[in-house]
Amino acid sequence: MNKTNILNALNEIANELDSAGMVKESQSVTNVMRRVAQMPQVAPLSGPGPTYGYESAVEKWININQTAVNNALKSPMPMLALAPLLMNVKPVGLANAIRTKIGQMQKGLA
Repeated sequence: MNKTNILNALNEIANELDSAGMVKESQSVTNVMRRVAQMPQVAPLSGPGPTYGYESAVEKWININQTAVNNALKSPMPMLALAPLLMNVKPVGLANAIRTKIGQMQKGLA
């Protein structure tokens, strides 16, 4: 995931938190965004594409957690609804790929 994608994802999370009235948490995410913005850009460790080679693992995770995913997609803030589940996903690249896929599902792209 490149720095622009990371900053966009963090911005989306900060906006969702702010909309939910969680100003302190939103500010914490904004502070992380500042630190990420100051980091040097590095070459990706994996291949191109939004799911970075995790396609089958993403599909398996979504199938296992289908009820939670469906409920989250009905929510006005799906990433916030899935946050407790996604926090336990390792490696982080897989969690990011899942977030990307769910974002695509929310927009009707997947």
